[in-house]
Amino acid sequence: MIGTLLKKEFLIIGRAKNGILSMFVLMLSLIFIFHYALEKTAKIDQTTLIGLKWAVLFIISFVLISQSIWEERESGAYRINLVLIPGAAFYLCKSVVIFSVIAILQMVEILLFSIFFESFKLNVSALGDNLIFFLPGGLALTFLGVSLSLLSFSTRLKEMILPLLLIPLSMPIFLLGMEAERRLFTSKIYSTNSIVIVTALCILYGTLGVMLQDLTEAD
Repeated sequence: MIGTLLKKEFLIIGRAKNGILSMFVLMLSLIFIFHYALEKTAKIDQTTLIGLKWAVLFIISFVLISQSIWEERESGAYRINLVLIPGAAFYLCKSVVIFSVIAILQMVEILLFSIFFESFKLNVSALGDNLIFFLPGGLALTFLGVSLSLLSFSTRLKEMILPLLLIPLSMPIFLLGMEAERRLFTSKIYSTNSIVIVTALCILYGTLGVMLQDLTEAD
């Protein structure tokens, strides 16, 4: 069953391949705008680039999650899933597939940052430093976005509830993730507490999503 679910989710993503291409163009456009507007007069420092990198992550995650949920809703598959598939399995499979795409986009984003910004150095060590908080942050954002998107199916304000709730609830992810990454690049010391906190956010939002999905299924 899990294999079938994952295949279905990848097929939904495949149907939205034009949307993924659009997201890549959007990401490239944002990075180019940041480069042209901010680095034209002076070289941007590393800590500022970390904030810009997380801002782009939020935008592409929001668009991808919204697009995937829209495909699910318009095809009518969501109602069928509620009847035939346990809510937790459906939620986790969708989150894993969406995160896999977001992770690829995160890699591309880091590569583009290294091309456009002189201060953003990319090597094996720097890549690990960029991903140690960035990937868990993307996973936590995926869990949160998918749970809120599925919750919006039960409301009449489907298009409004996701941005209204996602923006404030995602603030802990960005504040903790960005600050942990900034401390890593400034002090060159891995903070175990920061890694534990960001991982705890992944577990918290993932558990919350499973609970919300089970409650929705029960209703």
